Amino acid sequence: MKKMENFTFTFTLNNETEQENSTSFRKKDYKATFYSKTKEEKQEERRRRILEEQRQKRSSLVNQARKLIEFSIQNENSENDSDSEIEISNKNNISKNQNESRIEKNNNGSYHQEEGMDIDKKVKKNKKNKHKKKKNEFINQLMLSEKLEEIPNDFETNWIAVKIPDGIPCLVISYNGKTVSRRIDGSIINTFYSNIPGGNPLSREYQNYSILDCIYSEENNIYYIKDVMCWKGYPTYDCDVEFRFFWIQTKMYEIDLKTCNKYNNYSFIPLPSCYCQPQSLTTFLTSNNDFNGQVSNIIGPIKPPSTIVFYNKEAHYILGSTPLCCHLTIEEAKLLLNDYCNTMEL
Repeated sequence: MKKMENFTFTFTLNNETEQENSTSFRKKDYKATFYSKTKEEKQEERRRRILEEQRQKRSSLVNQARKLIEFSIQNENSENDSDSEIEISNKNNISKNQNESRIEKNNNGSYHQEEGMDIDKKVKKNKKNKHKKKKNEFINQLMLSEKLEEIPNDFETNWIAVKIPDGIPCLVISYNGKTVSRRIDGSIINTFYSNIPGGNPLSREYQNYSILDCIYSEENNIYYIKDVMCWKGYPTYDCDVEFRFFWIQTKMYEIDLKTCNKYNNYSFIPLPSCYCQPQSLTTFLTSNNDFNGQVSNIIGPIKPPSTIVFYNKEAHYILGSTPLCCHLTIEEAKLLLNDYCNTMEL
């Protein structure tokens, strides 16, 4: 086998493959010592195991959408209640302290305020404890990709490639007539109106709630729709990738999410994707006009995508990192897939 020239990515040559055709893709050549969950277990083996577990536990995430909506409502109510409790408590403490300072005097004739000070300390302590007890239920609610270590055996027939632009990965939840976007750590990015079902006052029915996996571009004020976990109360956590991507494209034609207006404050656009067949993938990776012309009211120039994510078509929406969803930079992908596509220029 010919040695690979000018190859800076983490590849190793396997002595057992020296007899293979030089034009065939080096599936065993490409390895990485990092990003792997376990050193002994290869990515391909973990994929098979996770897919089997997924079939056995098909309904484990069906109620996840409803739980997130309930958490959102509870969080909203608790914040309002805590604010009102603190305000009332502070008013009561102030009036009580004033009464005590008027009535209670010590032998020297000075006002006695020690008890009032103790009450203040207790209120502050209770307030601090309340904040400590609060748990952010929105942490780690996204599907995260691993670094691609080796090309899967079923890459051509069972995988889909998606281009990902630079931005903030976020969980977008629409419910009760508003839309909230949150970072991976659960902190809020924006609260706004959107045409996503449940996301503005015109669609605030209880069943009208939706959950999306998006990339938020601060430079362009655009949310790129990466995946869908729930739409109009219908959960898709246990649906395969192929169906979820079809669902996104279908709903984008039914509802105008691109045009900004009073009830849709940000543009939402789907991410480009293609099946991992050699000819299609070659064209897909070399194209630089993925988002141009999709949105008319953008702020600033749209940069070309920098990352490509590969999804196994059978994968459900899995919370956390999974080998059924892997990523590379665009340049890494071009190098890695040179032999696979056979026509791609380095």
